[in-house]
Amino acid sequence: MGLASRLRILPTASQPLTIPVSVSASGDNVLIGGASVYRMRVLSYLLVAAGVVSVQWKSGIGGNALSGAMPMIANQPLVAGQPALEAWVFQTDVGQPLVLNLSAGVAVTGHVTYTLETE
Repeated sequence: MGLASRLRILPTASQPLTIPVSVSASGDNVLIGGASVYRMRVLSYLLVAAGVVSVQWKSGIGGNALSGAMPMIANQPLVAGQPALEAWVFQTDVGQPLVLNLSAGVAVTGHVTYTLETE
């Protein structure tokens, strides 16, 4: 295994990144781990549930709520933000992971676009 494959490269601050979402456990689900000098600013997200569930964004496990509980029904997308506008929807506290809390064990999939910021 070469050195390049063993290194973890952190993205440049403010470079938009998109990750897939695929969770199904009731309670807090860490989508993006926290890094001590960064906060995450979510530019947009799209979520689709396989059944009836409420979702809530949080900053950290058991942490500050970034949204209210949002009820979802099967196969109806929940969408917020437009990454092309470079305006953010919400942000985590510095060093805290981005968490999606589910009220029940229902599959929720989609994607999140975010940036890492040091301010």
